[in-house]
Amino acid sequence: DGKGIDFSANTDDEIGAGSVSAEILDDYEEGTWTPAFEASGTAIDTITNDHAGAIYTKIGRFVTAAGIIQTDGTLTLGSASGSLNITGLPFTVASTAGQRGTVSFGWITAWSGDGSYPSYGFADTNSTHIGLLKRASSDDTTASIVPSDLNVDGGQNRNSTVFTASYMVD
Repeated sequence: DGKGIDFSANTDDEIGAGSVSAEILDDYEEGTWTPAFEASGTAIDTITNDHAGAIYTKIGRFVTAAGIIQTDGTLTLGSASGSLNITGLPFTVASTAGQRGTVSFGWITAWSGDGSYPSYGFADTNSTHIGLLKRASSDDTTASIVPSDLNVDGGQNRNSTVFTASYMVD
């Protein structure tokens, strides 16, 4: 209804090389969401988070989601298969491949061993999950994190992951 921050007084010259497709910023939102580990194939038998919490800010089509997730001693993989993802993003990632998002990790500890923890990630196109990747070998290739990379040893604060994802929505 024309309510929001109005940028129509700016000319294209003031904005730079791009062009303006909308002159009213009318979409701003903040909130919380709950991340969870999930296998893309056969589900993990039992998984309980010791701590999982996250926040997000959405400005127009751009979302920044940040959080922490870690498991407690209740973790049984069973026949879990596929890649391991963090699910529950607050908005569906854009359906255009070039607009999927990036993920950075600030702190990762207590995974199953060297090279088994997430080094890279992406907000997957047309989904509400973060794909987790690791360095596969000394030749700098990447591979998906899989459920068996999770630390299943008893105790709290396992598989601790602090992350930030930035992505576009449709």
